[in-house]
Amino acid sequence: MTEKENLERCGDIDVLIKDLERRIEKTEQEIAELSEKVVADCVRGGSGGTRLYRLEGTQDTTIEKRRKLLEERINKLNETKLEKEIILNRAYTFLDTVRSTEIRMMLQHFYIDNLSWYKVAIKMEKETGKSYSKAQCQMRCTRFLKNIEEKAKKN
Repeated sequence: MTEKENLERCGDIDVLIKDLERRIEKTEQEIAELSEKVVADCVRGGSGGTRLYRLEGTQDTTIEKRRKLLEERINKLNETKLEKEIILNRAYTFLDTVRSTEIRMMLQHFYIDNLSWYKVAIKMEKETGKSYSKAQCQMRCTRFLKNIEEKAKKN
């Protein structure tokens, strides 16, 4: 995985974590609703099928399936959070090697903080006092990453 791919993965993994958390919450709500719900049925039986019996209970098999699904999703969330730590560590290690403070800040704002290029430009203006445009930030970072890739291919 190249450094650019790793940086792009930083934002993607945040979206994945939020999605998993949303699904876990929804599954927990379903389990709570199913646990409260009582299923009832009447059957005939006894002497010659003349007696009525009322049966009540919960949907244990459905609840158990949901609990198993919940457990799998929680495990996946934990794995994804661990993967995020690894990816962020690699990204920060890469960013520490970038000599230009401006490019380092732009890359961090865009890839790690998940800001749009427009917001990166605004933040850079506030932090440095210089004038930046969306296109300028985007092009500088794109060119920088392209140079890094070309150097990696030559080696």
